[in-house]
Order: sequence, then C-alpha cells, then structure tokens
Amino acid sequence: MRLKSREAWDEFLTRNYSKLLFTARKWTEEPRDLVHHTYLRCINKRYPSEEDENPLGYFIKAMYNEATRGQFKTIYQIIDAIPEEKETESDWTRAIQREQMQLILDRLSWFDRTIFGLYLQGWNMADLSRRTGIGESVLYRSIHESKKILKDVLRHRSKEE
Repeated sequence: MRLKSREAWDEFLTRNYSKLLFTARKWTEEPRDLVHHTYLRCINKRYPSEEDENPLGYFIKAMYNEATRGQFKTIYQIIDAIPEEKETESDWTRAIQREQMQLILDRLSWFDRTIFGLYLQGWNMADLSRRTGIGESVLYRSIHESKKILKDVLRHRSKEE
C-alpha cells in the first residue's frame, strides 16, 4: 500500500511541479523548499483518489498549512542580514589571557607541557600512570607545578596593569 501511495505522490509531483511552485510563491520566498517540504510530509500519507478527492487541492491545502502554521513555518527562516557579533571587553581580555597562558605553557619543560596538555584534554592520570609506568604522584606534582607557574605569572602581570 505504501509503495503504491509513494509512487502516486511521485507521479503527482512530477506532473504538477510547475503549478505547485507558482502557488507556493504566494506564501514564501523559496517556493521549491516549501513544495519539497510538503512532499516529504505527504509521501507517508494515503494518496487521495482522483475520483473521490482532489489531490491537487489536498497538496495545496497542505502547503498552505505548512507555510502559515506548520513545521515549515517554525523551522524555516530566512535571515536577510548576517547577525552582528558583539565584541565586548571581556572577550578581548579573555582572548589575551588565553594567549598569555599559551606563551607560558610553551616555556614549560617538554614533560610538564605534555602532561598538562593531557590533563586539559581530560585524560585520567591514574590510567596514564598505569600505561606509561610513571608514578601517579609525579604526574599530579607536574600538573600542580604547572598550574602554580600559570597563576603566579598571570597574577604578576595583572598587578603590573
């Protein structure tokens, strides 16, 4: 049943596509999108028989419903202008702080930089200790020292400003 209904909707859309586009222009600036959206909503429905019902009228009514109060209206929006990104002072301050942190991290030893990078990525230090054979206390001490260096340098720079 569904296969016959889908074939009937496919044939209907092929025959009446230009009429449907013309009608859809009344309700949206992108008529193709409305026609395709409505088609996708209708293919799982029973195809109205030509003798008893009017398939063209059914589809146009479905398009109207979708364009005025259906899913098409709620999910499909055309935005004319690109939204302006508001740059605030805190965004710039945060970006500068991140860059300062990266410069500080680049000056750490290879081991401390690597361990701190893994820590920031969310690695479990106990698991890392088991895999590498490095003592867990050594890993946590490295992280603690790296954090301390970061805090000290950033505090010192903020006092200078």
